[in-house]
Amino acid sequence: MQRWDTGLYKRFLVSERLGLQVRAEAFNVFNHTNYGAVNTNFQSSVFGEVVSARDPRILQLGLKALF
Repeated sequence: MQRWDTGLYKRFLVSERLGLQVRAEAFNVFNHTNYGAVNTNFQSSVFGEVVSARDPRILQLGLKALF
């Protein structure tokens, strides 16, 4: 399994007691396919096949008020 997660953030001071933090986070940055379970039931018609995969690339942005 290969999964690279990263995040960037920058804090801006609005006043002496108030700040804003802007964030950008990325999960599975390189969008590498990570396969899940393999069907191991001998009586199944899909025996030996990969039946799922984990999450693709996910990006999220955020804004946080700090006081």
